Amino acid sequence: SYLIRKKEMIVLNIPKVVLVPFTYPDYPREVVSHFINESKKMVSELGINVVITEPVIQEKDVEKAREKIQKEDFDFIIALLVSWVEAPNLIATLRDFFKI
Repeated sequence: SYLIRKKEMIVLNIPKVVLVPFTYPDYPREVVSHFINESKKMVSELGINVVITEPVIQEKDVEKAREKIQKEDFDFIIALLVSWVEAPNLIATLRDFFKI
């Protein structure tokens, strides 16, 4: 993001996060949505640009979340564990982004 003032260019380094919500199929959707929205609000209030993937609920959701993450130029990822999650879904979604 750039701010130009009096012929000076000031570069604002606003960090960008990809928030990846994980949850369980039987958890109430309205509760999941509430936690996701509140989490986004909290992180945004810190001055961080937040991009959210669709919730990863089942194995079929993994690829869509991975594609969204890959398209973003992010500084960091937040894995939001909204409820009980299936560990294989979390690992399959994020393994390519571990810097090991």
